[in-house]
Parts: sequence; C-alpha cells; structure tokens
Amino acid sequence: TATLERGDARYSVRAEVRAGETASPFGPLYRIERTRPLVGHTGLGAGLTLAAAMPAATFELQLRERPGLGGLAAIGGAVPMGRAVQAAAWAAVSRRDAAGAAELRVAWARQLFSAVQAARFYRLDDAMPAPVWSLTAWFGATTD
Repeated sequence: TATLERGDARYSVRAEVRAGETASPFGPLYRIERTRPLVGHTGLGAGLTLAAAMPAATFELQLRERPGLGGLAAIGGAVPMGRAVQAAAWAAVSRRDAAGAAELRVAWARQLFSAVQAARFYRLDDAMPAPVWSLTAWFGATTD
C-alpha cells in the first residue's frame, strides 16, 4: 500500500497477491458467481486498487485476476458521510458477469448503522435468461 496526500485529497494504491483455492468467492459479483461450482479452482491471484478520497467524494477502481474466476474490474464511489446518511454506487464486470448497484447507508447512533442496496445482475454468457434485481438491507453494531 502506498498513500499520497495533496491538499485535502488522499490518493492510495494497493497491490496484493494471493495463492490458493477459490472455494468461496467474495466481492462485488459474489451473488451471481456463487451459483457456479468453484471447488478445485486453485492458482495465483492478484489485485490492484487505485483510490482517491476528497472532502466531496471518494472513488475506487479495482482490477483483479482470480483463480478459476478470471479477471474482474470494479469501480465505486461515495459522497461523504453526512450527519447520518451516505450515498454510494458501484459497478463491476468480469468475462461472464456484470452488476451495478446504488446504496444508502445510515448511522442511527454512534454504534448502530444500516444500509439498503439495490443491485442489478447480468450473466453475459446467456446462462441467465434475464437480468435479476437484488434488494439487500442489513443492520450492524460496533463496539466503538
């Protein structure tokens, strides 16, 4: 990880290398990729993330190569957290799948938060007859 601060902006670059099996995928396309059999996909994976955080917004670009799943490109952004609400959006694409989502995050109290996300998923290999919608809501608590 490397970080550079210029004025009110913070820019960062993260690189990673992983080796192993892709038995439980994670990331922006998880909800659609989990429907495929992934046991036995072993190998080397790598990722590069470029991010920028400014007072007006945050942006992130990810490029990944994953064992058994291939390449993935994702982009996301969010406006700064207001007193209690934050809006965010992301999009991702791989060789076989694509998705995009909008999210609203709410801080109810210092230690309680929740979010609601509407996402649209596509299979680019024609295995899914039509795109599907996903609406996800979650609630969380922290100790600090």
